[in-house]
Amino acid sequence: MLVLSYDGPNGPQKVQVDVESICIGRHADNEVFLPDPRVARRHCLIIRTEQGYTVLDNHSPGGIFVNGKRVNEHLLRAGDRISVGASVIVVEESDDEG
Repeated sequence: MLVLSYDGPNGPQKVQVDVESICIGRHADNEVFLPDPRVARRHCLIIRTEQGYTVLDNHSPGGIFVNGKRVNEHLLRAGDRISVGASVIVVEESDDEG
């Protein structure tokens, strides 16, 4: 399981990723809501694969960056920094096996 830390519209947020997939974007019903005009409504996804959790760009105009490098997809590790618009989402490992 992963934990995503980021500055949300109401201050610092943490989201546990313990499902098959989550969506990150500007639409309020995303699991990670980023109200930034540079972020697409459904900007990117984090999905569970056999190798672990992977972030996938959802054909967004601005793209996604992991650790400063533009990527279409990236297998996530603790400490990775996902840049989406002006937001940075930090990947942490959870101690909970969930």
